Amino acid sequence: MNLVTASRLVIPTWTILGLASVNASAEVERPRSPVGACDAGVVEELARGLGDWIRRVQEAEHAAYESHHCERIAVVCLDRLGESTRDAVPERLTYGQTVQIDVIAPAFDRIPLTLSVSAHGRTAMWTPPANVPRSTPEPVASVETCEPAAADLQTLRDAAMPIAKFGASAGLDGLDVPVDSWTDGYWQSPDGPNIVAEWKRWMEAYGSTTPSFRALELSYAAMPGERSILIDVTRGPRPDGGGTVQRHYEIFVDHGRYPLEASVLVPFVFRGRRSVVLTETSDGAGQRISIDQDWHITAALMVQYFPLGRQRGIVSSFEGCRTRSCVENWLGVQVGLGLGDLFREWYFGFVLEPVSGLAIGLGGAVLQGQFLAAGMAEGMILPSPTSPRVDTDYMVRPYFGVTLTTDILETADRATLSMRVPH
Repeated sequence: MNLVTASRLVIPTWTILGLASVNASAEVERPRSPVGACDAGVVEELARGLGDWIRRVQEAEHAAYESHHCERIAVVCLDRLGESTRDAVPERLTYGQTVQIDVIAPAFDRIPLTLSVSAHGRTAMWTPPANVPRSTPEPVASVETCEPAAADLQTLRDAAMPIAKFGASAGLDGLDVPVDSWTDGYWQSPDGPNIVAEWKRWMEAYGSTTPSFRALELSYAAMPGERSILIDVTRGPRPDGGGTVQRHYEIFVDHGRYPLEASVLVPFVFRGRRSVVLTETSDGAGQRISIDQDWHITAALMVQYFPLGRQRGIVSSFEGCRTRSCVENWLGVQVGLGLGDLFREWYFGFVLEPVSGLAIGLGGAVLQGQFLAAGMAEGMILPSPTSPRVDTDYMVRPYFGVTLTTDILETADRATLSMRVPH
């Protein structure tokens, strides 16, 4: 048995629920001699026994799920195929919360299971030893049989089919259910007495047994920086050399939310630089007044506000969402002041943050520019060396820009780790 563990991992154990596992039986040839019609109640009694057996299986499985507290959010219970048939796998867990994974399987399942729980490449794994091989039980004495009526055969089929399908599953062949009894052709056979005899013989061998279930367990708690917990369940290799069945799940780790963050904006302000310019005329006798407007590029200190609360510990804003559109992670508003002309440049707008630490800002900038005073107009010619009368006033201009926060360093670190370590 190989056991690989990481920190915060509970050593897995097989938990046995119920009594001893079911013994296997040798195949028995079908009787071929002609028989009479079944007495009243014979098939009904057999059907009740079969129904009682499969009911005990269901009760034992239900008890296994209850004993492992599968109803709790932080406990994930899967069946022997790794399916979450009874217990839904949670989409997210709160950071600091420990998740327990249990794989519930019949004790007589002959295919070994592997349960792996990992995050960022750290894995805990344990492959239990293969189940005890099939053994030859004590031969079952011959049983009396009879010819069932059509209604009796249907009653027997309704009771036996759940057992037949259960025993036909890979790894549960130790139950030795009658061959092909899970198919329609078996029950459409005219050999009714042999069908009754086979199920009577099966009840003699297994009817008094109490099925048992066991659980493969692992516990895991997310570490700082881990965005998700990965769960893999693998069955096999089978005793007959067949392949494996694998199920994969991912649980998002919720590190909480934050509404505010500081950032640096590099804005590109359309016509954000406005100044009055004098250009000498061709004859040199005067100066022409003109207005020069151009892009204004600087840096600004910003505060970003996410009204719905942005997820912590994510790289992409489209993971771990609480809404279908993930709007809470990528849409916010920003406000701040420019560093080019401190306390004279202000920025108000929206922020779109698709990646943690890297966002796009869109909005309006309030900054100062030069305007001609009353009586002055663009294109007017003034005698040299007369200067125009100029006023300085605030103006509103649209901007777009790139916003950076300290999260960009953490995002780059996680991206590098993801490329180095396979999930």
